[in-house]
Amino acid sequence: NQDILRQKIINRLSLNKNVMKAISNASDDNIEDDRQDFFSVVPKLTNEKDQLFYVKLRTCFEKHACEQDFNREKCASLLNVCERQLNRKLEVVCGMSFTEALKLYRLFRAKSMLSEGCTVTDAAYDCGFSNPSYFSTVFKANFDVTPSDFASK
Repeated sequence: NQDILRQKIINRLSLNKNVMKAISNASDDNIEDDRQDFFSVVPKLTNEKDQLFYVKLRTCFEKHACEQDFNREKCASLLNVCERQLNRKLEVVCGMSFTEALKLYRLFRAKSMLSEGCTVTDAAYDCGFSNPSYFSTVFKANFDVTPSDFASK
């Protein structure tokens, strides 16, 4: 039925707007770019199941995201959902794929470590990147500054 489909789309768009609004309202002013570390705050979601999923996902990322072998399969297993359900829920709650969410989580964590004086290589390995060169490339692509330059500021 087209009316049901239309309402589902409207609900999802509304939920995504609410998540982004909650995150931006509670964001830290010293994050220099317009994207936010979506795990730095817990937004108040209208759907209780989505709220619970977000909290469980955040806890899972905090405990395991920096393991080099952490992936979609392991995360889904830890959250007791199938990989497909994990992808769907992430799109609804965070507006991004698992790969994007994991990469951003690791990058913001590395950014924090670099600002505390950690070396680029140590930050890369400690945040789950298996290659410091790849880490530097991804960091520059996301923050428009190399990790070395960021660390020296």
